[in-house]
Amino acid sequence: MTFTGRPATPATLAVREARDFLFAHGTDYSGAVEGFRWPELTDRLAEIVALRTRDEWCALLEGSDACFSPVLGIEEAPAYSHNVARGLFVEVEGIVQPGPVPRFSETPGAVQGPPPIVGAHTDEVLRDWGVGVPDKLGE
Repeated sequence: MTFTGRPATPATLAVREARDFLFAHGTDYSGAVEGFRWPELTDRLAEIVALRTRDEWCALLEGSDACFSPVLGIEEAPAYSHNVARGLFVEVEGIVQPGPVPRFSETPGAVQGPPPIVGAHTDEVLRDWGVGVPDKLGE
């Protein structure tokens, strides 16, 4: 779903959460479990979601039991509180990038260096794939 153009992932799939969410917004949930009202309730959910921006929903639902998360762009992800708390991003030589996952206690991973410059390994990759390396760009 998008919230004023910024995506998020509401997942009120559990009956109790969906019922409570819709009820809190003046919608009768009866018949939903059987599935015959899902099209109607899906439309109602979209109407409710459109009432607030993504960031307003984040502020409202943060710290609750709601299954909800903003979909973050690469520029937002390193500063997101959950990612900061888990140390998911690292800075190497001034470049912020995702850290290695999964993390193992016996064999911890580490970032070897900054990401390569775009195109730095093109010839090597093409050779590995069995494709001829062009003499000049565009061939």
